[in-house]
Amino acid sequence: MSKTLIVTLTIALMTVACSSSPTDAYNRMVAAAQLDDRESFVESFTENSRHLVAASLALSDDYGPKKSAPYRMLVHTEVLDEESGEAEAVPGKSGEERDVAYIVVQVAQGKRRIKMVKEDGDWRIDALDLEAFWADRKNFRF
Repeated sequence: MSKTLIVTLTIALMTVACSSSPTDAYNRMVAAAQLDDRESFVESFTENSRHLVAASLALSDDYGPKKSAPYRMLVHTEVLDEESGEAEAVPGKSGEERDVAYIVVQVAQGKRRIKMVKEDGDWRIDALDLEAFWADRKNFRF
């Protein structure tokens, strides 16, 4: 099967299937990264953090290894667990809340927790929140 057909089928499935779970959304992000479908990969992030992810990908193209930054930090092969979290305030939107969940992925030397938030009916990663979230070492590698 050609890469174009695979990308087309993946995008079609991603468009038809709304995320029923954070794991589903994460797995679609991984598929987009593996197929080098940057548009779908960037769409896996919250609206406020997409510019950061897109810029990081562009910088890695110009100055670093192709599979650096967001790919290296977020794309792992296996989701081990999914945990629900407490709703939190939406940054910059007074009085609004969003659902939160955590997925646990296997990394080379242990496990990593990735925080997912619900935005526009779909589960996404808030890249702007990851640094603070991973500052707590129990979330970064355990």
